[in-house]
Amino acid sequence: MKAENPLARAPLFANLDARQVDALAKGARRRSFNPGATMVYQGELGIGLYVLASGRAEVRRKDAEGREHVLASLGPGDFFGEMALLYDAPRTASVVAVEPTECLVLTRMEFKAALRSSPEIAVELLEVLGKRLQGLLGAS
Repeated sequence: MKAENPLARAPLFANLDARQVDALAKGARRRSFNPGATMVYQGELGIGLYVLASGRAEVRRKDAEGREHVLASLGPGDFFGEMALLYDAPRTASVVAVEPTECLVLTRMEFKAALRSSPEIAVELLEVLGKRLQGLLGAS
């Protein structure tokens, strides 16, 4: 695998071969965010998956009273927005850059095309989603 491909560091794509990861990267867009910039907003419709290439970000969610809570800190190789790959639904949290951050964005359309050529990506996605769900539920 090419070390310079940020997608190769994401757990979702770590078990794919270099050809598959490179094909995904060709369809992804690079985006840069300054510190304090909101990368995605809670409540907006998601367009796809974000994989951090560099920098740091926080996942933040407002409660019913409007108080903001930090749910997670993200760094290079981490990703968010995987649910947007599966269906149209509002984002459940905002993600804010806390230092200069660059990421790759893979839209639902690009992801579905990748699934057609590499179905093993679906198996990886199911595993990652299962682990995240298990973590939310506090199950072991």
